[in-house]
Amino acid sequence: MKKVGKGIALLLACAIVVTGLTATMTQAKVKTGPRLSAGNYTLTTESGHNTFNLRLYGGRGKTAWSVTRGSDVISLKKENKRNYTVTAKKAGTAVIAVKVQKSKRTLQCKVQVIDLKAPTISARAGKSAVLLRWKGIQAADYYEIYRRTGKGDYHLIRSFTDDDKSGYAFADYTVASGVVYTYRIRSVHGKLKSNSSKPVTVKVLKSGKRF
Repeated sequence: MKKVGKGIALLLACAIVVTGLTATMTQAKVKTGPRLSAGNYTLTTESGHNTFNLRLYGGRGKTAWSVTRGSDVISLKKENKRNYTVTAKKAGTAVIAVKVQKSKRTLQCKVQVIDLKAPTISARAGKSAVLLRWKGIQAADYYEIYRRTGKGDYHLIRSFTDDDKSGYAFADYTVASGVVYTYRIRSVHGKLKSNSSKPVTVKVLKSGKRF
């Protein structure tokens, strides 16, 4: 009886191992099916944030890449048959289609291009205060204001939101008289951030108008 019991246990163990291997092989087959590295992607028109690499994984045979919508919004540059560089040309929406011959499937990637860029800012020093001004960026949800003291590092001092897209003003009262400060601002849309604006430097006055 003990030998029979051991035999049954061994058979069950083998069955479990075979089942596990079968499941692993099935999962591997699913993962090797053709797919793109991204189904949706957002770019900006600003240098440094206006390109991304789209890759094809899995599948066999020839592939055909094309922009089926928004050919004036993006461009495709072939790196190899499974790897293309996507570059934004202007704001808008585009769709990239990839036909995989042997799988008879057409994969798609939707690309959104927004006109997000750094604002142009000006700064004016007053008595124990600095006034910043800039024109709004239509695609921006809000702005991040960075400041450094003297030649130190930049630090985020404020996230600034306003419904008026025409123009913005921000007064910094957390400054000391006679000290030199440098400011720069970034536009933010969702998880995307623009490059930093050109820095502006001012020396806070000990006397004069307070904003």
